[in-house]
Amino acid sequence: MKKLIVLSLLALTSFLGINAQSQIVSQLSDAVTDLTGSFMDNPYHHSNTVKIYENTTKFNSLIKEMLEQAPFGSTDYYQLKNMQKILKGLENITAGVNDRYPASVDAEDFEALNSIFNAFGWTWSVLSSTPDIILYEYQKDGFKMVLAKNVRPKLNGGDYNAVSYQCYAKSRYSKKDEMFTGRVVFGGNYQFVNCGDDTVPYVKITKVTSKRETNF
Repeated sequence: MKKLIVLSLLALTSFLGINAQSQIVSQLSDAVTDLTGSFMDNPYHHSNTVKIYENTTKFNSLIKEMLEQAPFGSTDYYQLKNMQKILKGLENITAGVNDRYPASVDAEDFEALNSIFNAFGWTWSVLSSTPDIILYEYQKDGFKMVLAKNVRPKLNGGDYNAVSYQCYAKSRYSKKDEMFTGRVVFGGNYQFVNCGDDTVPYVKITKVTSKRETNF
């Protein structure tokens, strides 16, 4: 991964002004490409994912600041928005791997990553589902992760079309399905559920249940 010092870019943005931003946006695009590729090609090693997560949060802050300077509708603006969309999905995944319990991410933002998953040889399939929730299992080499998607349409305000879901796994002792995690996800969003890598043990989900929430 190319070394790019975020503070230096911030200083350059302020010093050079908007006329020089295209060059900085190009450099940032290269760095985001390297960052994304580093995780997509090597998700199994937990220590690498920790570094990816730390840098993703820095890049997201930087892009937010640069968007405030980029003229709306300009090439820079759309390039930054595209990077922001990719990084939102990447930060959600890497935060989950690092046990940060990330919030959900817009399905449109996350699904922008699917072509990148394909390019790096990832596979994914439906693991379990209810009328409102689909669990997808993603795999790459020895790495696995599960994401929950609320298939209800996005709704701003009211109950947000929120759905609570509960994931079950086979007990080592009773051999019965027991709930091991439960969360809430808003309509039209994806949410990280669990994963397995060279440090984090993978829990095989056997079923999912869900109910619609009305207290938001």
